[in-house]
Amino acid sequence: MKKKIKNYEKQKKIFYYIIVLVFLLLCFCFVYRTQKWQMTQWVSHKCLFPILFEMYCPGCGGTRALHALMKGNILESLYYHPFVVYVAGIIFYYFFMGIYTFWWKRDGKIYYRYSNLILYMAVVIILVYAIVRNVLLICCGVDWIGDIL
Repeated sequence: MKKKIKNYEKQKKIFYYIIVLVFLLLCFCFVYRTQKWQMTQWVSHKCLFPILFEMYCPGCGGTRALHALMKGNILESLYYHPFVVYVAGIIFYYFFMGIYTFWWKRDGKIYYRYSNLILYMAVVIILVYAIVRNVLLICCGVDWIGDIL
């Protein structure tokens, strides 16, 4: 019985940290949208991968995808890099499952588990997207984001 209580207290503490983190993230997004900051204030250097290899790196477009997602443009974010939307979905899934567990299932059990499938899907998304963009760039001359050609 003590183990269940300890588990519940630990889970409650983690839940409060997640709530604070999500609140701070939402505040940041609100300020970001209202102040209309430019990405050039954040990113002052260029990636070396496209300079050296004249191809997109696997993470190319991630900052733009995050920028678009924070403005609420989910489709634009998917266009720049689907990994960002995938991670946001995973974060929200764990957040809402934490709320569900905390408020409705107070028996100390965890109703959401980490799976290696999440990690494997992330790697597949990054690699497939990088391969598709670079094949389009090299074979068809299609510059997906508009940085290289």
